[in-house]
Amino acid sequence: MKTPILILLKASLIVLVCYIPCFADFSLFCPPDVTVNCREDYLHDLNVYGRAYTDYNGFISYIHDCGTIIELDDCGKGTIKRTWGAENPENWKWLTCTQIITISNAGSFGYRDITWPLSTEIISCDPESDLKLLTAPYDAPEWERTVCAKPMLSYKDTRFAVNPGCIKLLREWKILDWCQYDPINYPGRGIFSYTQVIKLIQNSDAPQLQCIKDTVVVNNRNCDSIWIDLPPAVFHSTCPIYHSIVNNSAYAGNGGADASGYYPNGKTSFYYLVEYACGTVQKCEVHITVVNGIKPTPYCLTGVIAGLMPIDLDRDGNIDEGMVEVWASDLDKGSWHKCPGQNLKFSFSSDTSLKSRVFACDDVGENEVEIWVTDQDGNQDLCKTIVVISNTNPNIPDCDGNFRGSNNTLIGAQWSSGKASDGNDLQSLVARTIATPRTERALLAIPGENKAIVDGSKIKQGRYVLECLDLQGKPFFTRQIMLRGDQQLIELGVLPTGMNLIRLHGEGMSEVSWIQKF
Repeated sequence: MKTPILILLKASLIVLVCYIPCFADFSLFCPPDVTVNCREDYLHDLNVYGRAYTDYNGFISYIHDCGTIIELDDCGKGTIKRTWGAENPENWKWLTCTQIITISNAGSFGYRDITWPLSTEIISCDPESDLKLLTAPYDAPEWERTVCAKPMLSYKDTRFAVNPGCIKLLREWKILDWCQYDPINYPGRGIFSYTQVIKLIQNSDAPQLQCIKDTVVVNNRNCDSIWIDLPPAVFHSTCPIYHSIVNNSAYAGNGGADASGYYPNGKTSFYYLVEYACGTVQKCEVHITVVNGIKPTPYCLTGVIAGLMPIDLDRDGNIDEGMVEVWASDLDKGSWHKCPGQNLKFSFSSDTSLKSRVFACDDVGENEVEIWVTDQDGNQDLCKTIVVISNTNPNIPDCDGNFRGSNNTLIGAQWSSGKASDGNDLQSLVARTIATPRTERALLAIPGENKAIVDGSKIKQGRYVLECLDLQGKPFFTRQIMLRGDQQLIELGVLPTGMNLIRLHGEGMSEVSWIQKF
């Protein structure tokens, strides 16, 4: 009978062991909550953020199915709730757990996503109009749009003008992300700014500054300066652009394009300058020359008498001629100039190098002369006077009182009333010779050498006849010569003593150029 009892005992033990699992461990576990940026592709596979599982006495079992609730606003911000459920096999209770995935748009849009427009220069006739026609990459910012950002754009222009043709424009761009911008809770987040620099420059093709030509003005009013009206400098361009013209003349009435003003005698140089297109400069130099045109006032001495001095021309110890040198300045009687400081020059002609004149026996008597007064600026005026040449020296041969100067008559010489070889009246030829000033004669005799100088520069070029006549008009020397504007020295050969007439004629003219005693 012992056996059944043991069996019962064993059965009781088994029952005891069987009821211990009533207190077994069964748990449901969810993945932890996470925060995900909206830029990520989070909806592609939510399992990457974890899965729920059960632990039944150490036995792990993943639950694949869950309930998903997606709550997102129009900025892509919100939550995704994943809920799993499992039945406890011990007590048949339904267990649940939830994972919350927070979708954040913080930092979802920033400077890294924006391409700002480049700074630029607009150079044209009308840069303000061209400003409205800008294209990429100068016209506006660009960005890559995201599902969780709402960028909005605005700008503000601030102009800084040097002048109407030179403007620096600061274009301040602002981009505001509607989804991020929260100035109260997150100041500064979600707003982005950038300043674009745009230069507006007016310019045209090949602009040119046109200045006045160099100017010479004769000042015959004042000694120091004179008002000169100058045409203004002009700027030429293919289209109207802003420009500014100035001059740096010390004598201009204003510093602009018009340089008119009182300019002193002498040469003044200055520049016109035009500035345009933000500092581009052209310039041209101008020379204004004011010439003193005020003439000196000449005064001459009258009735000056000069005596001839004996001269030995060939240095043989014998006196050959009588001569006297008279200086033009010796005939000055206080000539003056309105302008102080002028150094006056005196000469016998407009050629200032002719400062003196030599008078000889041919000039005995009264000689009308011109005294030219010249200032240092070349202005000239003249006065006329008489120089009386006298001979009181008996040692000068063939120079007595019967032989007078070019403006008087010959006394004591009995010229024939006949005709010359070409039919001209001999006495008329002699009278014409006497009336011709020495400086205008084309023929000069050299006393003591039986020679004559023919000056071809004083008569027309061509073929002429040179002849010598005695008192009766008889030729004793004849030669044909060709004149081409030069001077020729002619040997006259052996001439009879006494008064002779040297005559040059031809080419439609007849000239008695010299009366000389040989």
